[in-house]
Amino acid sequence: MDTKYIMKALRHGFLKYPARREAINKARRPGNKFECCQCHNLLNRRGIQCDHIIPVGSFDNWTAYISRLFTTVDNLQILCTPCHRKKTNLENAGRRSVKNRILKEKTMTVSELCRQERKLLELAELLG
Repeated sequence: MDTKYIMKALRHGFLKYPARREAINKARRPGNKFECCQCHNLLNRRGIQCDHIIPVGSFDNWTAYISRLFTTVDNLQILCTPCHRKKTNLENAGRRSVKNRILKEKTMTVSELCRQERKLLELAELLG
């Protein structure tokens, strides 16, 4: 099965997800501007992105992936493109670090790796 194709289709479906629209509407300010949750700049609609506060992360199984992707509005925030890029880069660095450590140890299962990854990403979010 082509997992990446299905994941891409699910992410495309997320664009119409009601909680995503609700998060965008919460960030709306007068003058049809939107406020970034991180830097508080006001931007037009094209300048913002909807971000998962607790990252969707990598694939471990379909049930977990879908429940993390289609989350509640409380786990979504609106970020400007530069803030979203910084957060994503930090999360990706954390994932690479965990994966590299695991490859060296070669003792963890895939589900243990995913749990460790989520813990590190949550910690990075708290620090970030």
